[in-house]
Amino acid sequence: MAGSPCKSKEGRAMLNDVLIPLRTQPLPDTPETARSLLRLAATFCTHASLCPLEVSVRRMRHWSAAFSGLGEASVFERVSRENADCLLAVAKESHQISVSARVLPIVLGETMSSLSLAARCHDMTMIAFTDPKAGAALAEVALFGTGRPAMLIPSAIPDGPRPFARVAIAWDGSATASRALRDAMPLIVAADKVVVINAPADKALESGCERGLTDYLARRRINAKFVKVDTEILDIGLALQHSAGVAGADLLVMGAYGHSRLQQFILGGATRGVLTNLQLPVLMSHS
Repeated sequence: MAGSPCKSKEGRAMLNDVLIPLRTQPLPDTPETARSLLRLAATFCTHASLCPLEVSVRRMRHWSAAFSGLGEASVFERVSRENADCLLAVAKESHQISVSARVLPIVLGETMSSLSLAARCHDMTMIAFTDPKAGAALAEVALFGTGRPAMLIPSAIPDGPRPFARVAIAWDGSATASRALRDAMPLIVAADKVVVINAPADKALESGCERGLTDYLARRRINAKFVKVDTEILDIGLALQHSAGVAGADLLVMGAYGHSRLQQFILGGATRGVLTNLQLPVLMSHS
């Protein structure tokens, strides 16, 4: 994360700014979803960029069944533009933080390069999983190839002055887990309780790894408790989220595993489990 985190009036470390992409077509995000995400962002950052994704349809000689003519494509684009205008209007309302807004243009069914470019210029991307499949698609774009973390928010968006007072860290000693730890540090140091979750059956910690992390956190006055996770019953993604919930955590911090092959993302088991069944807010990073 570039630069030093700023601090709130209470002296808590905060992020500088987050990107909030919002869907306009199909299954658009609502203005109330935008307001809820801004209220959440205000608890840990000082600026938010509200960016509706305005969708256009590439004109082709042979139309698919979904778009049998130019008229249907024009209607689709008009609705997307109208939804974007409604979401942009939210930025003009009074908020607890500084809010800017602009449209990110994307082409239906193509790589969302505008989202990738925008994500690289923000501390974090916050993605609402009001529609799980669409949320997962946005998360993959925001995570892989941007060098920035993403915060995945379930449909029940947290509310309140301190929504992330208890943080769980999924730790296997890998470089990707270390990256997530660093990216989430402003939230971790502000938490009242921190637990570290490890799944030995999935990846056992190397000698000294647990002590190294404990000492690292202790130097920041964080007293973390280690919890071992059993992954024999649940897949690793659900097991990590379940253990975080049992520990009372409001936020799970973890590394995202995967790589690009022929422009198709091949995801690790934990990442896939979270993206397909998000149970609580998750901050993910990919190194």
